[in-house]
Amino acid sequence: ISDAATTTLKVSVATPPPSVAFNAISVDNRLNGSDVGSALTITGSSAFAEHGQSVTVYLNGQSYYGAISNNAWSVSVPRDALQALPNGGVLLSANVMNTGGYIAPTASAELQIDTTAPIIKLDAVMVDNRPGAASQIGTQFVAALRPTATRCWCASTPTPSTRLPS
Repeated sequence: ISDAATTTLKVSVATPPPSVAFNAISVDNRLNGSDVGSALTITGSSAFAEHGQSVTVYLNGQSYYGAISNNAWSVSVPRDALQALPNGGVLLSANVMNTGGYIAPTASAELQIDTTAPIIKLDAVMVDNRPGAASQIGTQFVAALRPTATRCWCASTPTPSTRLPS
């Protein structure tokens, strides 16, 4: 005689919803003319989204896809798409869904685009803009300022080979 009984128990495990976030894009979330000359890799992190799950990044009406690997992801934005971005702030968003069907809250980041070439304006360097004895008195300064820059580059008595720092 056996008193054995079988009981079936159904267990549900609740997992937290996934999350997705952007890492810094370039050093300061800014792209200039030289930055848009080649493809840009945008990276980020995730939690509670399984390895291989697809991440979608939206930028300027386009979608770019990557996959989760070790709680990280990356997508590549081609050069042509970067060159089509307007100057100013552009918004990016990212999303991921885990295998349980839970969708992460949308992550967002702002990217500043400045592809306008710098404008160099020189004020009068000499008294009459012609070198001569009167202009040789004292130190001459040459300054250049980008329209969007917050600082000025100056050179004391520059030579013809003096170059602006980039």
